[in-house]
Amino acid sequence: MDLYPLKFTPIYKEKVWGGESWEIADHGADVSLVAEGPLAGRSLRALIVEHPEGILGCAIAARRLDRFPLLLKALDASGNLSVQVHPPDGYAAGHEKGEWGKTELWYVAAADEGAEMLCGLRDGVGRGELVQALAEDRVPGCLRRIGVKAGDALLVPAGRIHAVCAGARVIEIEENSDVTYRLYDWGRDGRPMHREKAIEVIDFEDRSDPRIEKRWERGDGFRRAPLARCRYFATDLVEVEGRLRSACEGDRFRVLSVASGGGILRHGGPGGETGLRGGDHLLLPAGLGGYTIEAARGGCALLQTEVP
Repeated sequence: MDLYPLKFTPIYKEKVWGGESWEIADHGADVSLVAEGPLAGRSLRALIVEHPEGILGCAIAARRLDRFPLLLKALDASGNLSVQVHPPDGYAAGHEKGEWGKTELWYVAAADEGAEMLCGLRDGVGRGELVQALAEDRVPGCLRRIGVKAGDALLVPAGRIHAVCAGARVIEIEENSDVTYRLYDWGRDGRPMHREKAIEVIDFEDRSDPRIEKRWERGDGFRRAPLARCRYFATDLVEVEGRLRSACEGDRFRVLSVASGGGILRHGGPGGETGLRGGDHLLLPAGLGGYTIEAARGGCALLQTEVP
């Protein structure tokens, strides 16, 4: 099979708080379809079954996972998301019919002036205080309130209580899971709450700052800052000012998310090149080989993600 960078048709989901787009997905009935090129219309799941090493890479294929390991989303929050928490793997497997837990990374692609996130408990808030706040309808006051702007990144491990708030457009990179336990929904009616499970999985010892400080490393024509390193994904922010040469050498796939700007990705597969523009998400198959990214005028900011 001739491999090339794969763009997929987004799976749109309307939400009471705005809109959510699953950009690369292989979860239950929600499976991404290739949008263009010789493989257009083929599902991500079918490609992995037929060509596991070519798509995933030998290191990832050897794990014999029952699904693609990542879920890539774009969130456009015109209202506040529920205050929620995701379970760790062990709890999800035992309580959600074998589902995975969820650790996720937020990258703020755009934000209105004054936009905020709620992420993590405030100092001094323990289990008893949160349970009392639930009874008194004042849960948001128990969370750390963080102002955000475009380019900010936050890590949300399983067990960390959180809410994306109105005015933020977020790229979300996460374990391939859709398990969410809601504690509070801003007075909206009709959606189920999962308070008992949420209280069980919240990590009340977690007091670390979710904000990620960028430490830049400069290369020829680009600079790179690691954003997240965990057992599920490793994500870097890469700002290309001119040209970036890289390769997928067979051991693992790579995902590129265009946070801003654009350019051209040149490769050795069918067509030879793929346009890049803000909001694009591409799966680079492990067997793609060498490629070059040429930034458009003004540069190109990419999130580059691999599975360790």
